[in-house]
Amino acid sequence: MFGFRQFYSSLTRLMQGNRRRARKCRYAETLETRTLLSGNVSASILNGNLYLNGDSAANELEVVESNGDLVVSGLNSTTINNSTSFVLTSGGTTFGGMVFVGLGNGDDSLQINTGAELSSDVYVNDLFGRTSIGINGATIGGDLNIVTGKGDDLVSLDGATVGGSLRFFAGRGHNLLSISNSTIGGNLLMIADRGEDDVVIEDSTVGGNTWIDTGKKMDSLAFTNTTLSGDFYLNTGEHNDTVLFDGLMVGGRTDLWLWRGNDSLKIQGTNNFQGDFFAGGILGKFDALEVGEGSTFGGSRTQSNFELSTVDADLLSTQINNGALSRAAQERENLGGTPLAPLTLTLDTSTNTLQTLSGEEFTQQAAFTVTGTTFAGATVSADLGTNAFTTATTTADANGNYSFDVPLANSINDVTIQSVDKYGRSTTDSFSVRSIQGSIVEFTSNLGTFQVELFDDAAPISVANFKGYLERYANTIVHRSVKSNDLGGIDVVQGGGLILEGDNLVNISTDPEVVNEFSPDRPNVRGTISLARQESLDTATSQFFFNVADNEDLNGTDQSPMNVYAVFGRVIGTGMDVVDAIHSLPIVDLSSLYGLPSVPLTGFETLNQAISGTASVELGSVNVTGVGTAFASELGVGSPIRIGTFSSTVASITSDTELI
Repeated sequence: MFGFRQFYSSLTRLMQGNRRRARKCRYAETLETRTLLSGNVSASILNGNLYLNGDSAANELEVVESNGDLVVSGLNSTTINNSTSFVLTSGGTTFGGMVFVGLGNGDDSLQINTGAELSSDVYVNDLFGRTSIGINGATIGGDLNIVTGKGDDLVSLDGATVGGSLRFFAGRGHNLLSISNSTIGGNLLMIADRGEDDVVIEDSTVGGNTWIDTGKKMDSLAFTNTTLSGDFYLNTGEHNDTVLFDGLMVGGRTDLWLWRGNDSLKIQGTNNFQGDFFAGGILGKFDALEVGEGSTFGGSRTQSNFELSTVDADLLSTQINNGALSRAAQERENLGGTPLAPLTLTLDTSTNTLQTLSGEEFTQQAAFTVTGTTFAGATVSADLGTNAFTTATTTADANGNYSFDVPLANSINDVTIQSVDKYGRSTTDSFSVRSIQGSIVEFTSNLGTFQVELFDDAAPISVANFKGYLERYANTIVHRSVKSNDLGGIDVVQGGGLILEGDNLVNISTDPEVVNEFSPDRPNVRGTISLARQESLDTATSQFFFNVADNEDLNGTDQSPMNVYAVFGRVIGTGMDVVDAIHSLPIVDLSSLYGLPSVPLTGFETLNQAISGTASVELGSVNVTGVGTAFASELGVGSPIRIGTFSSTVASITSDTELI
């Protein structure tokens, strides 16, 4: 506290004009010493130094290049000496003297913006109200010294250069020190009193030592992609403080004192501590220190009184990403700094292999490669419908590029890709892809061809059973087609029991019965294929059926809990059009005498084949006699015959020369 009071006393004397030292501008002639009329802010140049003093109103000032001059302008109706602006340097943008700013009792702001160069020291003394200081793309050749009071005070440097040291003495309040893309040639000093303070230093360099003392209350600090060339001393005071290092290089010694409270320090990414390193979680019961693999320590490494080795991710997100970093970005923009570029996300899946069957596009890959661009350093993650975004995760590189493999479920995958940058902003994009990771079999019928995906992993016994019959299924017929308005109340097309050999139907030889693999996760819905069975549960062999509708009764009911049938595949794409066409055919009883000739035939050419010998039939009779004929070997029961104008179907064969 002694150093604070000594500095404040010196600054007060300087504001009163007691300091006489001045520097001559090398680039432009400073205007003569003058004092103009009073307004919200009085501006005067005495002995080559600039003095700005505000009243009790909310004064807003900007030091900026304008038409080749360096001017002090009033913003939002603030007047300067009853005018809108005050010319600081005519014909140049450099001011060589010191600058003393006292903005009064209101909520005041000062911006020193691009093009302005203040060659000497700058002193800001604003003990009352909320103080906001923005240094954006400007150069301060000497020291930058800021003293504030009890307000929620803000100091933001963006693309700035301070040739000397930066000293920020903040009173009570929710204070913010934000330094981005800036260079401080000397030391960095921040001392804050009681309050929830945020400190963000990103993409910057400090040439000297760094000393930060945030005082009491819960503080949040983030140091990213930053070089602290000298020693680094950090004291977070009491309460639960959160600190993040990500891409930090410290050239000297590092001393981190996290006092009373449950404090958290996370060191992630690539960090380099060249001197001795000490971190202490002092007097807290649940202090956490998490050090990633990318950190190196050139000197000794000591850590003390940390009870936990992992920092809570939600705490880090709340206090750092959505807290200090987000606040720093917003206030930087409010104070004239560079606004954040919009968070964008692109995704590209073109490197994956897709194929199409029956109008359905799918992949047989178990994982899908997704590449794209987003905000540099953003966390990119994938989700398959849980909204947890834990399916796959990666980090975008310095150019914003990312690439990762997203595991796919054996189904339709609605994939959402999310990008979350370090400021807590998020955006998403999505795509859908069906993954078929099992076997694919093709059915060829009189009415068309279609494909079926088999559930090798979900129903391995049923699939293996079905595959075992594939060669025996050649020339199999659909021997059962049931509609829900028929007996049974279901809609199915069933086959796999019989094959056609010539004019005869023959049972397929079967293997041992298999276990019923029914699962509620694979219900008998339209488009699925299931194993048929007898009344007992585990009696399935070669026969299968297609569900033409959602047959809920085949999934078990309260009255018939064992009435379950094992689904082991599904029809791909528009293949159900073929199944529906089969289901719509008229039903013929092939066990009847004239059944087989009544079966609808498609895609055939009429065949007229002469038989041996000659045959005759008497008028009004069904008895056929032959001479030199071979009825027993050339015909069969059900064979259609024509003798002259007489047409009939063979009912029975008595001998090679007689049939009915």
